[in-house]
Amino acid sequence: MFRPTRLWSALAPLLALTLASPAALARPGDVDKTFGTEGRVALRIGDEILAAAGTAVQEDGKIVVVGTVQKDDYYDIAVWRLNTDGSLDKSFGDAGRVITDLGAAVDTATAVAIQPDGKIVVAGSTGDGLPENTTTVISDFALLRYLDDGRLDTSFGAGGRIITQAGTGVDVATAVGIQADGKLLVSGWARNGTHNDFAVARYTVNGGLDAGFGTKGITLVDFSKSDDQAYGLALQPDGGIVLAGFTETKNGYDTALVRLTAEGKGDSKFGKSGKATLALVAKGDDAASSVVLLPDNKILVGGAAQVGQFNDAMLARVKQDGTLDTQFGVNGIALLDLAEAGQNTNDTILTMALQPDGKIIAGGSREKISITKDEDDNEIITVVGRDSALIAFNPTGTFYTGFGTAGVVKFDLGVGDNGVDGLALQEDGGIVATGTTAEVDAAVMRFEGEAFLTEPVTFEFISPSDKVELSSVQTSNIVQIDGLDPGVYVPLRITDGEYALNGAKTYSSLAAWVTNGDQINVRHTAAKTYATTVTTLLSVGGVALSNNLALVRGEMTSAEFSSTTIDEPPPPTPAPTPTPTPSPDEGGGGTFGLFAALALLPLLARRRRRLPV
Repeated sequence: MFRPTRLWSALAPLLALTLASPAALARPGDVDKTFGTEGRVALRIGDEILAAAGTAVQEDGKIVVVGTVQKDDYYDIAVWRLNTDGSLDKSFGDAGRVITDLGAAVDTATAVAIQPDGKIVVAGSTGDGLPENTTTVISDFALLRYLDDGRLDTSFGAGGRIITQAGTGVDVATAVGIQADGKLLVSGWARNGTHNDFAVARYTVNGGLDAGFGTKGITLVDFSKSDDQAYGLALQPDGGIVLAGFTETKNGYDTALVRLTAEGKGDSKFGKSGKATLALVAKGDDAASSVVLLPDNKILVGGAAQVGQFNDAMLARVKQDGTLDTQFGVNGIALLDLAEAGQNTNDTILTMALQPDGKIIAGGSREKISITKDEDDNEIITVVGRDSALIAFNPTGTFYTGFGTAGVVKFDLGVGDNGVDGLALQEDGGIVATGTTAEVDAAVMRFEGEAFLTEPVTFEFISPSDKVELSSVQTSNIVQIDGLDPGVYVPLRITDGEYALNGAKTYSSLAAWVTNGDQINVRHTAAKTYATTVTTLLSVGGVALSNNLALVRGEMTSAEFSSTTIDEPPPPTPAPTPTPTPSPDEGGGGTFGLFAALALLPLLARRRRRLPV
C-alpha cells in the first residue's frame, strides 16, 4: 500500500537535513566546501539523539534550525542558530542552542518562521506518546516564540508558549505561517475521534486564539469521513489560506487542497466549498507534502505519486479555481524517477522554495528498494537505504539543467538514511537544507544557488500641487518597475493609499508581486481638514519571491505621493451696522414725526372746542 514517505513529525527521531553555503561555487547545486566541514554541519552533542525538521534564514543571514532532542525516553523541542559559516552562534541560548521542555513525554518542533521584528516562531506538538497509537495517545498543537537571544518571549501566550487542543485525540502541527498583520497560523491535522481532518489555528500577535477565525480560532476540514492530513501551508495576499496534503479515498490516497477565506471558512471559488481532491495519476496513489504560492496566485504542490510499483517525485500546478493547470509539465504534472540503472526507489518531494525568477528548488529523498523472492516465489520488498536529493524545475515544469546534473543533486547528509525536510534560500542564492541522519544527528548543508538583482531602480511620483480640495481623490502619475533581473518578481506594498497595476480600473491596498515593465499608479483621498498633508508610501522589493518560511532578502525601493489640502479661508469681515431710519408714517419718531405733531396741535385744539351755532 502506498504511504507518503515524508518524515512528517519529529515525534519519531528519524528526520532528514541538508544545507548549502553562501560561498560562490562553479555551478548551482555544488556543495559549498567553505561551510562547516566540507559543506556539512552535524549538530549532535553528547549522547543525545537529535532530529532536524525545519529551517529559516534571518535577515542577517544567520540560520535557524528546529527539531527534537531525545534524552532517554523523553523528547524536547530544540532550536539551533548557526552563523553564516556554519558555526554555532554563541550569542543564542546555550552556546547556540535552546532546549524547551513543555512538560509532556514527547515535545517536538516541525516548522519555524522569522517575524519581521526578528522574533523566532516555532510550531510543533506536545503529548504523551508517538502518534502511531491514535486510540490512546493525546497530543496538541504547540506554538512558541523566542527573542533574538534565544529566551522565550514572555509577552506571548503563557511565558512564550501556547498549547492548543485542535481535535479530540492526536493533533500534529506540520507548518507555521505569519500573516501581514502579524497574526500567526499553525496547520497540520487533528483527530476527530474516528479519523484525521485538516486543521489550522490562528493566533493573535500576543498568542491568544483569534476568535474571528473559524470556530473560536480553529478550522477543521473533513474531505471524505476518512483520514486527511495536511503538510503544506501558503498565505495569499488577499488573506486566503491554502493547505496541501492528502485524503484517503475508496481507491487509495489522492492529493488534497483546501483554500480558506481570511475568516477561516471554505472559499466557494475554489474546488467544492473550498476543497479540491486531485487524482494526479490514473492507477496509483499520490499525496502532497509541500505547497508554494506563485505570483499569479496559482499553487504549486510537491509530493509523491505512484507510478507502477513505486513512487516518483511529483510536482503539480493548480489554478485559482482548484483545477490542474495543464500548461505546466505534462497535463499539469511533472514526475521524476530518481532511481539509477538497476535500482528501484520510492522518491518524494518533502519541501520547496521558489527562486525570484520563478524556478523551483525542491528537496526530498529517495528510498532505495531491494526486491527478493521467498521460497513460494512471493516478492519481498525491503528498504535498504535512503538518501537526499535537490531538484530544480523551470517555471513551466521542465527540469532546469543548469542545476546539478540535469537538474538533480543526489547526496548524503551523513552516514545512513537521510532526506531533506527543511529548505531555505539565502540572499545570495545559497540553498540551505536540513534533515536527520541514521547516526542519529541533525545535519545542515549549504549548496550554491543563483543570486538575483531584487532592487528596482529608483522611481518617482509627481505629487499634485498643494492646495487640493478637501476630501478630493488624488491620483498619481504612472511609474514603471525596472532594473530587476529578467523573470524576477518582488513584492509591492502600499501604506495609506491604493494602487492600480497595469491600467486596471480597480485599485487595491493588498500586497502583490511585480516584475520589470509593470506600471503602477497610486491614489488617496485628500484630508477632510484644511492645510493637512496626506502621504501614500509605495515600496517595491526588499524580499524576493520564495515561500512563506524561506525568504530571499534584498534592498527596497520606495517613493511617496503626497497632497496638501487648501488653507482654511479667513473668517468673513462683518458688515457695518446701519443706523435705523423710521418710516414717514411712524409717529413719535425722528425729526419728521416731531414737526408733523407740532403742526397738527392747533387743529387738534380747535376740534376740541365747541363753537356756538
